[in-house]
Amino acid sequence: MEITVSRVQGNLIFTINGRMDGFGSQKVTESLQTSLCDSDIDIIFDLKQMDYISSAGLRVFQEIYRKIKERNGKVIVCQVQDFPLGIMKMGGFLQALELHTTLEDAISSSRNNLSLDNQKKSELKFTFEEIGQGTASLQVLGNLTNIEEGKITDDDIQKLLYTPEKFEIGIGAVGTNKESVKNILGNMVILNGDMLWTPADGNETADFFTGDIMEGGEIERFGIFQVTHLGPFQYILTLQAENTGDHSINGLAEEISRFAEINCPNFSGVWVMSMKATIEGICSSDITSSLITAAKTKQNQQHEEGGVKHSLYRIPTRESIIEAASEDNLDNRYLGETLIGFGYGVDLKRAKGYFSPDTLETIAIMPSPMHHYDLFLNINGAVLRDVPWNPSRDLNLQISQELKNGSLVTMHHLLGITKIRNVSVAISFISSISVK
Repeated sequence: MEITVSRVQGNLIFTINGRMDGFGSQKVTESLQTSLCDSDIDIIFDLKQMDYISSAGLRVFQEIYRKIKERNGKVIVCQVQDFPLGIMKMGGFLQALELHTTLEDAISSSRNNLSLDNQKKSELKFTFEEIGQGTASLQVLGNLTNIEEGKITDDDIQKLLYTPEKFEIGIGAVGTNKESVKNILGNMVILNGDMLWTPADGNETADFFTGDIMEGGEIERFGIFQVTHLGPFQYILTLQAENTGDHSINGLAEEISRFAEINCPNFSGVWVMSMKATIEGICSSDITSSLITAAKTKQNQQHEEGGVKHSLYRIPTRESIIEAASEDNLDNRYLGETLIGFGYGVDLKRAKGYFSPDTLETIAIMPSPMHHYDLFLNINGAVLRDVPWNPSRDLNLQISQELKNGSLVTMHHLLGITKIRNVSVAISFISSISVK
């Protein structure tokens, strides 16, 4: 079985060569999962070289028909050989599929055909659209640099307030009191009021609470770090569906910073982003053990080494408590699944001209001689499966609906080398930061 995926005039075309038996059907399903974009309404299968189909293959067409029907679209098949055609007839599938004798006729019947203007537009890598005006700010509880350096104790755990329909990222836990959560404080994110968090118990299993449950007041959260976005989102960044491939979160952040420098005269170097994308491969660094315990261990070591003399040639290193309590995974995972997330970026060179060092250190970890970078990113993302198609143009509304309607796989703290495609990002440029 060989599958070729192509796009002609905006149409997604699957050319199948060989047998669509159980094994071949699985390969077709995987190709569909990784290639179908939100912008695809109709889908075309060229079956000229497919000489066999089983019930497993029919189930693939049944599933893709269900997905495309949600979009009021069509599943178009062309150049079908006699044996597969007979099986499709007996299964009643030709009533659901649109049949053509040539690929040219199939393409002509599709509503995905792009005009010349749209074809030119699709050559652009990124597009930005203004969606709102006004200033936005961040409200910060805790200090990320202090956490990184192990300057935290049980006393730094605070009760976290909940604000409906807001976006937030932080390190916290759900529990009855500070004592009950101090050893499981993990990555946490709120997406338009809905909360996800992953306890730092090593199981790497996310919990999810919808906004209505959070508003009920029964859920108590505690944490050592919380960044809440206040204000409007001003722009939508879109990575055109035609431009699939190697697009990292780092690349998105660099594009956002370049755009802001040119188009936003008062760009402070700090922005927040809510995002939806198809996953090419997630790389993550997740808190899996107690930050409080790691900090105590470091503090005890520093106390014991207080009188130790070191060589003049010793190179001081920054021992990261967050790294000590986290587990990195650089395998490209969750290919074809849906990613929704929230976080913020800091263009350090630009931000140093707008905010004091003390303020910046609350939300960003500064570079060191051993670790140099110009952009600091802090983003948490949920991985979803079986997400229904959503035609809404309101990205943040899409995020809320898909979190409720899709199947939650997990949530990760994303590394910048995470690869994504078919991306939409709502951006809010930050004018001020208040620290509690």
